[in-house]
Amino acid sequence: LLCLAFLAAAFAFQATPQSGMISSARNGRMVNTRAETVALRGAKINPSMSTDVSQAATLPAPKEFLQKVMSSRTSEKDKNELVEVLRTKRQAAPSQYEEYLDQLTAEVESVEGNKWAEIKWPIPLPSYRVKLGSFNRMLARLLDGEGGRKKAAVAALIRQLPSAKGVEALEQEAERRSRDECTMKEMLARTPEGLETPKYQVLAEKGTWEVRAYAEFSVCSTAMQNGPGAFNTLAGYIFGGNQEQQKMAMTTPVISNPKTNLMSFVMPSAYWTPGSTPPTPLPNAAVQIEGAGGGLILGSEKVAVTWFGGYASRQTTEKRKAALLEDLKADGEWELAESSAEPVLLQYNDPFQPPWKRRNEVAVAVRRKDPQAQPAKA
Repeated sequence: LLCLAFLAAAFAFQATPQSGMISSARNGRMVNTRAETVALRGAKINPSMSTDVSQAATLPAPKEFLQKVMSSRTSEKDKNELVEVLRTKRQAAPSQYEEYLDQLTAEVESVEGNKWAEIKWPIPLPSYRVKLGSFNRMLARLLDGEGGRKKAAVAALIRQLPSAKGVEALEQEAERRSRDECTMKEMLARTPEGLETPKYQVLAEKGTWEVRAYAEFSVCSTAMQNGPGAFNTLAGYIFGGNQEQQKMAMTTPVISNPKTNLMSFVMPSAYWTPGSTPPTPLPNAAVQIEGAGGGLILGSEKVAVTWFGGYASRQTTEKRKAALLEDLKADGEWELAESSAEPVLLQYNDPFQPPWKRRNEVAVAVRRKDPQAQPAKA
């Protein structure tokens, strides 16, 4: 097996293009990426990085970038410096960042149809094409049919590579954590550290869902929009875009309520108690402060919750909501607090976390069933 593996590695090395030519996913033409670099003019580099600014201000050709960040031989420090330059490019020159991501994506997809790259080898091989194959398999798992997320998924994977011992190790981690994502223990491990989240007590465990009793908490809310508009509006308020110009700590989760068409950020706990005075939204900001979790615990502090990993796409979320409502119908102890109640979506992670590190939940207010109203058992 080892002999076969090394023969395959040698073949893959020989098959690696030497011209530096890749197919651009954006315009279908061939571009020479060996000589091409993207300059980060005027970008701010993290002062903690020890790399000389003149070096850190340049992104290498996409192939060289991927070779370095996917390799187990590149130090975590060097990988972090490359990812930092990419991150600052996103802030300083968004159009060039998007173009560079197009080229990275095309480079990853260039191994599609390559039989050696498509094999998941039992040991890591020193082959660029085999490593691209590992990256491409993870990309397909991230997308799960949602092609519109392709570049965002590539960026999310790149952000995970510095702390991994090579792209193959990251693929193994993704597979393991995807298998474990059905447990609440795994979901709790995915909750971001250092961020406040509403307090609750688990009243009943039902396997794939549970019933919680939430303590009072308040939120800031705004109308949901297409794109990131609502998120950016709330982030602006939290980070000082208010009449007092007061900055607040970020919290989790972000709550999306389809019934009210509102997106909500949880306020810091200093503003959860009655009589506390949160910063005043700007007059035209369309931000409102609400208690009772923005309506989540308005009808009842008891909430039925189910959880899932991955991206909370509309289709996936609707399936999870329907499953939770079916579970409640079949349950002998709990029922909807209101017959017209509709589950809300709770998302705990930033947009750059990959699916196997994401915690999502759908939740709806419930109450205990009246024993007197239950049909008598035969």
